Amino acid sequence: MDDQALNNNLLFRLWRVKATVAELCRDRGFQVDDDDISMTLDDFKHRYGSAPLEGKPARSDLNTTFKHETDPTQNISIFMPDSNKVGVAVIREYVVEMKDNNVNNAIVVVQKALTSSAMKAVRECNAAGNFMQVFEETELVVNITQHELVPRHQLQTEEEKADLLARYKLKEQQLPRIKITDPISRYYGLKRGQVVKITREKSPTAGRYVSYRLVY
Repeated sequence: MDDQALNNNLLFRLWRVKATVAELCRDRGFQVDDDDISMTLDDFKHRYGSAPLEGKPARSDLNTTFKHETDPTQNISIFMPDSNKVGVAVIREYVVEMKDNNVNNAIVVVQKALTSSAMKAVRECNAAGNFMQVFEETELVVNITQHELVPRHQLQTEEEKADLLARYKLKEQQLPRIKITDPISRYYGLKRGQVVKITREKSPTAGRYVSYRLVY
């Protein structure tokens, strides 16, 4: 593959990753401009450049922060490191930036898996009360929630969870489960103990089928 083809492939990937991240953040309740989601490839080129192999744009040019729609205490930063090997120093740099800017959620989009020491730094960040997730770029080229076979998922509030358990006289351990590592759980940033409502549109005649899953 020649340089022009490589450049075009990378440009397309970065455009799609940025769009999926914007959709993901909006689906989590953060304020995202419509332009960030509806941006065409030409719009992306105009705003950021069309030569990523030359650093135009660099991945870090796509870093951004979103505020929450309803909760002023919540915000989220998106970090896209330029290096294809992300070590502990980069993660610690992001943790400091989060602290300096009063950011409590972050998504780090990497080209390949983190080093073991970097993953340890992510766990330490989360143990301190923050929420940092790591995605590889290949996971975000397509928004999995928009696939026709993926049903609608809705995170339930603590009140909705309590009402559900009371209505059916259940303990939460009796609910069907969804793994915290499931791609849908990762997309929505679900946490252990939360409950998600799943609505399947079966057919015009069969109607809807609703179920609930406990994140574990």
